[in-house]
Amino acid sequence: MLSVSQKGYYYTDFITGKLVSTISAPDEGINSEIFSERELEIIKLLCTELAYKQIALELNTTVKNIDFHCGSIFKKMNVKTRIGAALYAIRHNMIELV
Repeated sequence: MLSVSQKGYYYTDFITGKLVSTISAPDEGINSEIFSERELEIIKLLCTELAYKQIALELNTTVKNIDFHCGSIFKKMNVKTRIGAALYAIRHNMIELV
């Protein structure tokens, strides 16, 4: 067994097991069916610099409606902020980076 001074780190059996199970777990990917078409439109616009008011104008709706959809989107993504939603969308290939 190599020492910490030789490897520069040490993982317990518990941590090693967690890492292996995470890496070997099947990739569930994103189930696009959990998001409505409207939510997918909003997700794409959340990943821009547009303010909620501008998103509402773009989608011909109200800021209150955008807020409602964002609450639903954040809950489904298990995030708390617009930045979290954007990161989630990037990680799950829901948007294309240009």
